[in-house]
Amino acid sequence: MNTTTHTPRLAPPRWRRLCRTAVVVLGVTLAAAPYASASPATSRPAVQEATAKVTQQVSTEAPASRAGGEVIEVTSAEQFYELLRSEPRVIAMFKARWCGPCMRITPDFENLSMQYGSVVFLSIDVDDNSDLAYANKIDAMPTFIAFRNARKWESIQGANGKELRRMVREMAAS
Repeated sequence: MNTTTHTPRLAPPRWRRLCRTAVVVLGVTLAAAPYASASPATSRPAVQEATAKVTQQVSTEAPASRAGGEVIEVTSAEQFYELLRSEPRVIAMFKARWCGPCMRITPDFENLSMQYGSVVFLSIDVDDNSDLAYANKIDAMPTFIAFRNARKWESIQGANGKELRRMVREMAAS
């Protein structure tokens, strides 16, 4: 008799998702928060001043720059829209962890990201980012959407490697 029980997986708390987003989008490490060393005796203006320094440092850095040739894992809608605003050519792959065709086409997608440096490649898990899936009318996985200057340019549904390569070549050439 099987006595194991299934425990549902809970979503991470909102603050953890926001911290992860800040690390990915802004490229800062949040390990040393400005209030970490603040004691009850520390005045509130000192904490606000430290927060302002961190904010100023973050705002002077380049927004959401990508590491050459890597697929960027999108963890929030804010990160996705920031990348669309900052990059002229973006190809997003909407996928799910449990999707067999998604797993099969992912290595091809990663190889294309290494070959075409002028295009930013995004990977979006529809289970973790259901708001983005809904906003982009995703009803099949994988779905690839090409964005040019933050506007939808073309989309492909399904794990069709030949069509994906064609779309990436055209996107890089345009």
